[in-house]
Amino acid sequence: MVKAAMEMEKRGMKIPLLTGGAATSKVHTAVKVAPLYSGITVHVRDASQAVTVVNSLMNPNTREKFEQNIKENYSETRKMHEASQGEINYLDIISARKRKFSVDYKNEVRTYPDKIGVNVINNISDKDLIKNINWTRFFNNWGLKGTYPDIFRKESVGIEAKKLFDDANQILNKLIDSNLISKRAVTGFFPALANGDDIEIYKDDKSRNPIAVFHFLRQQTKLETSDYNLALSDFIAPITNSQIDYIGAFALSVKVRDENNPYIKEIKDDNYNYLIYKNLLNQLAEAFAEELHNYINKNILLSSGKEPVTWGIRPAFGYPSCPDHSEKRILFNLLEVEKNIGSKLSETCMMIPESSICGLYLFNKNVHYFGLGKIKPDQLEDYAKRKNTSVSDVEKFIGNIVVLS
Repeated sequence: MVKAAMEMEKRGMKIPLLTGGAATSKVHTAVKVAPLYSGITVHVRDASQAVTVVNSLMNPNTREKFEQNIKENYSETRKMHEASQGEINYLDIISARKRKFSVDYKNEVRTYPDKIGVNVINNISDKDLIKNINWTRFFNNWGLKGTYPDIFRKESVGIEAKKLFDDANQILNKLIDSNLISKRAVTGFFPALANGDDIEIYKDDKSRNPIAVFHFLRQQTKLETSDYNLALSDFIAPITNSQIDYIGAFALSVKVRDENNPYIKEIKDDNYNYLIYKNLLNQLAEAFAEELHNYINKNILLSSGKEPVTWGIRPAFGYPSCPDHSEKRILFNLLEVEKNIGSKLSETCMMIPESSICGLYLFNKNVHYFGLGKIKPDQLEDYAKRKNTSVSDVEKFIGNIVVLS
């Protein structure tokens, strides 16, 4: 994006530059990209917000104020970023690894799948998805701040939120009643062990020849509030462990069965309804991920403590703890995603269709979500070596999280 901004400025272009995806963020856009381009630069957090941003830029009644707000916001972001840089201490990667989180596996309650291998999941109903829709996130994507259902009682946005909610449910009910929603998922559970910051995947409990390797990054920020510098591999038993551990993976998508259906064509001809429709598909994908996780905990995972499994996380690639979208390629091969559910990866590792998610299941009792933060160049070089690729190739996906020496 930095090169794109420089080239657009060189050519005297003035069209809006939108940033997004794995290799950028709001801070990266404000600090590294926007200052290079005299036109407006806007970071779009996810695809569901793209149309809203474009509408704001295309509408002559809103563009000037929208651009001014963005410029003021990014100016403040740059000031905050500059002020914060002197306060951060980083460890070299060797020192950071000495502060890894260690689990007492001899006394740990073990969580494991009832069987290993790949399975296509097709028994989750539309009703199960609807009950898990995060309406708060849906409203936030429209710039309506508030928590569902309390947002309806907010004087500033309540009426608008209720109208949007009713319109969304009208579209949602029509999609469901007409059986237009197609949802597909594939999961896999495998024996696994951590080899440093990598997780090796095996075909069975006895094998130690990896059929796949996931690569992870470790926190390098030295925090006074924590004794650890975490990587997701910390929550899988190490390769020196006498007992095998396990990991899960998943991929799912939500789309309409027939893009040429008259009702879908009608929606696409109306900007407002089309925005709702696209946002709903994204929320249904998130709801699918939530319900699938619940299904896995209840029906697939077992505990050595004989208690119901209510713990675990499902980090998707692109999450703060695993920001490298290129790791999706490994997951797609492992689960044979394209063959099993029809989803594909773009050249930049974005999932197709758009309303798709893939990630991992980690179910050690100590595991939790965390942010990676910035990393140093020494880890970037080590990571590229572990992935058997070039630093420049890795930088395409995680360059925005690398801090200068």
